Amino acid sequence: MKGPGLFKTILNFIKITKLTIISVPLRHDTYQNALMNNPEENILTFPALFNETLRKFANKNAYAFAGEKPKTWEDVDLEIRSLIALLEENDIRKGDKVAILSINMPNWGVAFFAITFMGAVAVPVLPDFSSVEIANILDHSG
Repeated sequence: MKGPGLFKTILNFIKITKLTIISVPLRHDTYQNALMNNPEENILTFPALFNETLRKFANKNAYAFAGEKPKTWEDVDLEIRSLIALLEENDIRKGDKVAILSINMPNWGVAFFAITFMGAVAVPVLPDFSSVEIANILDHSG
């Protein structure tokens, strides 16, 4: 399911209130390979930085929405893996471009990490852009 249906699914997945965790195993070891194939000297990649943070602070708070229980780095890891699984189920692959239409919030980061960890390209789009501006961004993103 590519196109508007997938876009609506992803928007529902990264709701403002919380991420819905789905328990779908990854078809590929994309995420694990991204985390494990980065030697210490290459720590400046997003997967390597995240893996190092997860290793050191797994049970520490990563972020929280106002009025909700804080998410730990292990929670964030599960959210990233779950979103990768959703994207893979919808035939998003390495090199594909995926728009993120969202306000600036923690779930935006989860979406960005999931997209980039699997080798796809995140295309940030702000919801206050006009439809013409959004179309222009999507047209020029490839």
